[in-house]
Amino acid sequence: MTISETVRAEISVLAEVWGERETLAPRVLRCPGDGRPGRLQLIEHDDGAVSGTSIRAGQDLADLILVPWIACTGCDQILMRAHAQKPWGDLSYLARHYVIVSSDRATALRVFPADSADGALAALLDDCRQSPSTTSSMKSAP
Repeated sequence: MTISETVRAEISVLAEVWGERETLAPRVLRCPGDGRPGRLQLIEHDDGAVSGTSIRAGQDLADLILVPWIACTGCDQILMRAHAQKPWGDLSYLARHYVIVSSDRATALRVFPADSADGALAALLDDCRQSPSTTSSMKSAP
């Protein structure tokens, strides 16, 4: 059975809400894709983690590491998971926040609490729908 990239991202969010993302991510990634570009792109193996100090934010993210998670292909914004770094270098198992950042990963556009993975994804999609640049490109898409 094939799945779209958007469905793959939605499954990842559901697994995150259940506290099972790390366990289920490898299986979700093994599901064959349908080969079509999607509105969302799961970024499970991206090496683009950044320190919260490098992100301009209205909320203090300085002690956290932001890990890219889901990109919106319509507006290029990225949903990141913000984790605490343990003294031995590993990241906390659960995210402390979910952060929508600009496409250049320099500015936090919205910050969500730890229990809002699904709300953060909904906001990412809604923000993209509201963006004038993506609205016109979405209308012209076949």
